[in-house]
Amino acid sequence: MFKDKTAWVMLGIAASVVVLPGCSEQPRNTGDRIRETIEVRTVTHQGMTLDTSATPQQVVFALLQAVRDDFNAGDDRAAREEAFDRQLELCAPDHIYERSARTNFAQNRAVQRVVWKWTPILSHYIGDFPSTLAEAESRLIVQTPKHAGKQSDTWQTAYIELADPGGEPNASVVAVIRLVREKGHWRVLQVGFAKQRRHLPKQKT
Repeated sequence: MFKDKTAWVMLGIAASVVVLPGCSEQPRNTGDRIRETIEVRTVTHQGMTLDTSATPQQVVFALLQAVRDDFNAGDDRAAREEAFDRQLELCAPDHIYERSARTNFAQNRAVQRVVWKWTPILSHYIGDFPSTLAEAESRLIVQTPKHAGKQSDTWQTAYIELADPGGEPNASVVAVIRLVREKGHWRVLQVGFAKQRRHLPKQKT
């Protein structure tokens, strides 16, 4: 359990390698309990019903709030577990498992090991997370990835620029959150960063 939030920052820096999961694990007790069921279903987060009609922007906003709550819970184990459960509710477990290098594990365990990394990856920048859905919708740039071809109704990539907490303008990053349709719902597949800020797509007007 982290008593010093600096440990979260160092873990996040170590884990934030481009956009692919699979970073080395660190001692963190949240998520030790293997959930019996991780499946896509309609859930309500941040006052939003995240059903098959929910947008990628809504799902990403809900995920960022869960990451923020996970980090800010500190030593409150129950609050952190609840925030982690919300992240699991927003993930795409079947697709994550298909891409997992740890397929010798049962699916629920393999999925948790991937989602477990999302808070450490992003936590250094939580001070610049959007605080409202309206702000998220204005800042998020959502595009169909090039490899998706005609599958624009199946794959989406969300980009958001996040300021460095030290205030250095040249130290901002572009978070990249990949989403996929699973059981008709938009859910998160991967979390990471673009290699360079110039990879932030232009907002459509």
